Amino acid sequence: MSICAKSGLKDKDRVYVIAVDQYDTTMRGGVLYRTDKPEGIPFSDYPGMIRGLEQRFEQLNYPRANMRRRVFGDGVENRWLSAADEERMAPETAPAGEIQRQSGSLLTFQLRVTHREHASWQGTLVCLEEGGQESFSSFQELVFLMDGFLGRELSVREKVRMDQGKLWDGMTDQDRFEKALSIVMECPEQLKILPDTLVYRYTRGTHRMTFLIRPVFYAHNTCQGLVFWKERRQECSFRSLLELVGLLCDAVYDDTVWEMDELEAAK
Repeated sequence: MSICAKSGLKDKDRVYVIAVDQYDTTMRGGVLYRTDKPEGIPFSDYPGMIRGLEQRFEQLNYPRANMRRRVFGDGVENRWLSAADEERMAPETAPAGEIQRQSGSLLTFQLRVTHREHASWQGTLVCLEEGGQESFSSFQELVFLMDGFLGRELSVREKVRMDQGKLWDGMTDQDRFEKALSIVMECPEQLKILPDTLVYRYTRGTHRMTFLIRPVFYAHNTCQGLVFWKERRQECSFRSLLELVGLLCDAVYDDTVWEMDELEAAK
């Protein structure tokens, strides 16, 4: 008989608090907490929040991912980042006593991720200021839930439970995917060169990274498709919004990748 990975965990080890302090069109700042620890991990955007959570999932081996994550050029990788990248890029935990609160200046979420299936997340989310528990079957749905709360007029607090799904009624699967991607991966240059092809271009100095993103089909409340890294002529398929974000973050948020490409261009 197999033993479930979560059997040795206490319930408090499976629940996280996301304290959001800044928001305009996307999250600009906040702190990620374990509910049993006063120290938090500061983050400045969705990728930072994702990285902190994924590293914690790997440390606990819960919830277990049922798919190995894909990366550019090298096939698959079981972790959000390689060991070397993790050491270099891991968010610093705030010293004990420096951050004691577990509430955001704007809103506070309680997150429980119970499964990591279909290269994504499944679980429940509670906005502590609003009350009510919402379930999500993918990271894309989680983005809709969080942005639905954060995008409201924060000075007006409704007393009734908000049906988040209605915020996205009338949108096609493609519209939902494109909207969620733009919320998570802030990009100064976004183009749509074909009805089914997006271009995300990042610039640092005179150097550019250009990604052509083509959704192919939609399942499990997320998107599956292809992403092509133009400068390196590398293509990779993705099975979810979360996996696509991981592929983009591997390149865009790693300084050594920019430096390596700059050296190649200078030759």
